[in-house]
Amino acid sequence: MSQPVVQPSPVILPPAIPTKTRSFQQRVDYAGKALRRGRWGRRFDSCFEGPDAAHVAAVLVLRAERSRDLKEAILRAFKTQEWQEVPWVKAMDRFSGMGAREIGQDALRVQAEQG
Repeated sequence: MSQPVVQPSPVILPPAIPTKTRSFQQRVDYAGKALRRGRWGRRFDSCFEGPDAAHVAAVLVLRAERSRDLKEAILRAFKTQEWQEVPWVKAMDRFSGMGAREIGQDALRVQAEQG
């Protein structure tokens, strides 16, 4: 007598997220958490290394515009009480009209170009 053939169940995977996009998102998330805690070090610094550093800062600015605690944390980090004096805010012209998703996609493009 032969054994019945067992068909494996299909594995449903989440949509593929390019590694660099995930890495970008992870760096933005970590930098935001570190700023809120008021403690950062080498890992925080590494969030801003590479060709997409301005993109990380830009997404943090967008998030801070919706999150009072993140905005206050950024103000403390830059030792100012004026939002417009934060260098990241001053550099936002480059990303005018872009949302966080578009900035992330542009970061991926920049990473691919500059590797």
